[in-house]
Amino acid sequence: MARATRRPDGDSNPEDNPNADRKPEIDTGLSRRALFGSAATALATAGLGYYAGNWESGESTAGTGHHAQTTAATGYQPIRIDLPEDAYSELPGVTGFVRDITPFVDPLPIPPRVPLESFRGTSHAAITMVSQSVKLHRDLPPTPMWTYNGAALGPTIEIGRDERLRVAWENQISTPLPIVAVQGTVPVMPPYWDEYGVGDLRPIRDIAAIPPELVVHLHGAHSTGSSDGWGENTVSPGNAQLSEFLNRQPAAALWYHDHTMHLSRFTTYAGLTAGMYVIRDNEEAALDLPRGEFEIPLVVADRNFLTDPNGNVNGILVHKTVVFEEGPEPLMRPATGPVTMVNGMIWPYVDVQRRSYRFRILNAADIRAYRFDLVDETGAAVPEGTMVLIGTDGGLIHTPVPLDAPILVLPAERIDVIVDFARLPPGNYTLVNLAETAPDFRGILEFRTADGNPSQPSVIPDIISATAVSDATPNSDAITERAILITRANQFNAQLWELEVYTGSLPRLPADGFVQINRDDKTTTYRRVARSWSDPVSIEVVPDSWEKWTYISIEDVLDPHPMHIHNAHLSVIERRQLDTDGFLEFELADGTFGQGTESPMVVGDEVKVDEHERYRKDVIHARSLELVTALVRFGPNPGRFMHHCHIYGHEDHSMMRTFLSTDERSTNAIATHMNHTSKH
Repeated sequence: MARATRRPDGDSNPEDNPNADRKPEIDTGLSRRALFGSAATALATAGLGYYAGNWESGESTAGTGHHAQTTAATGYQPIRIDLPEDAYSELPGVTGFVRDITPFVDPLPIPPRVPLESFRGTSHAAITMVSQSVKLHRDLPPTPMWTYNGAALGPTIEIGRDERLRVAWENQISTPLPIVAVQGTVPVMPPYWDEYGVGDLRPIRDIAAIPPELVVHLHGAHSTGSSDGWGENTVSPGNAQLSEFLNRQPAAALWYHDHTMHLSRFTTYAGLTAGMYVIRDNEEAALDLPRGEFEIPLVVADRNFLTDPNGNVNGILVHKTVVFEEGPEPLMRPATGPVTMVNGMIWPYVDVQRRSYRFRILNAADIRAYRFDLVDETGAAVPEGTMVLIGTDGGLIHTPVPLDAPILVLPAERIDVIVDFARLPPGNYTLVNLAETAPDFRGILEFRTADGNPSQPSVIPDIISATAVSDATPNSDAITERAILITRANQFNAQLWELEVYTGSLPRLPADGFVQINRDDKTTTYRRVARSWSDPVSIEVVPDSWEKWTYISIEDVLDPHPMHIHNAHLSVIERRQLDTDGFLEFELADGTFGQGTESPMVVGDEVKVDEHERYRKDVIHARSLELVTALVRFGPNPGRFMHHCHIYGHEDHSMMRTFLSTDERSTNAIATHMNHTSKH
């Protein structure tokens, strides 16, 4: 089919677009206006508090939750440095400002593989978290970071299916959090959050006093509870987190990242962003896909950097949280930035041959959505059939999907794509972000194809994975159903409500925590049973079981929430429109505010489920004003796990909950024998 023309805002609407047969174009020029847009204006930062630190005796308090503590015991004392307008070049760590960051001048880094050692049938690996200054661009000074093995992107772990692996994640962090973190209230428009520097926002006090107590999560793994990277099970410098992964799941590109409770938005931004974890199996090996130097990971994330009063850019990372004071609590917009990094390098390039390549693409950003497309030097989309999707989060999909339109990839999602450069003439091609919320400069990565004869175009099998269908098919019709409500960010920040069907006497509506939904002329009443991290566990699942989870999103925002369940795979089976007019925020008798329905929300027409959503996902899109239902297959291991929105700024606040995976029958049998009952 013909591609839809992209509107200037990057959105695509082929049904309503009268120019649907035209090829899309995008400005990927290197002019300062295209590169910086409105951010080219001078951003005054007089009086900015830049936080450094050292390891000396002293006391301070910092952080939230279990990190709110005095730091005398750790021997850590933060130091605050005021930056006057005329002294940037004289202060340690804030030199080397440049006027422009030129894209596509640095080669794409390829992360090394972690060496594995085998002992008594088990493989072993070690990765060290270490403070390191890293070059992120040719023209910038080295950026202070927290890293995995000293690089901006962690090394790749590669392992076979069913091969047991033990990893020691060693914490050798020796510096304070190496970012400038600021927060403040600004107008909704223009999009202030994507301007370079800190602008008029205020520093977040004592952020450098947050101790480097960290925990690593292997995203997408069917982990044991003890190895899942529970957010509160952190390790301090000088210690190691020991994890064991059984890898009893299909070939897939998983990834690891920091998951420290309440603080992941800062720790991942500071450099503990990602490393790939690739599982191989025989089904994948039989496909003869591009491998070796022709299989390349692309880990994409956005960042912001410190500027001087003239708008010149430095290598110091800036984490900018925008606040909208519109209700009973400040509404927080998680950090984004004007710069895109791939594999830890700002706007790199990669030389490619005129043949097929396999790209394992990960969105490792906080909240940034990427709508990926590939364009030529004129901004026109490449011919149909050049890009083909063969896999997603949990592995290979059943049949290949030609990417003849941009594909939306939310934070934590992966796509497995074959790009056949043999179909293209020699020249430069750019991976771009066509999301409506993209920054001014939409370029991500430049591919440079050499002259020479192309190889034969690749032939992709009609069936990629025969097991993808069976892995998305329940083994029983008796499936537990659950409902999860995502509230709108209006009076409150978006919240994650766990609901249960309520059959008792109704209070007068609207009542806080009561929700009614009319579906196919049948009204069901739900009651909220949990919403905060500290609420008791309300969801208990059986290991290696199937459930059906329905996310009810009453949000009305541009980009969906990326919903993630630990120790599980999801397969979307239905999407429906949702009329949310009946859901209200209202003041209670005690002066606080409640949320609930005054009249039932109405489930409307079906919405198309994309083909690649139907197989082995671990992140699904909870779109605005929609109801999405997924089959959930839980891993075989018991333990406590988490489910949450994978926007770090959301999971750190009010969109993460815990659930328990347990064989209830055996647990209750033991509890009864000991005169106890199973309560959690």
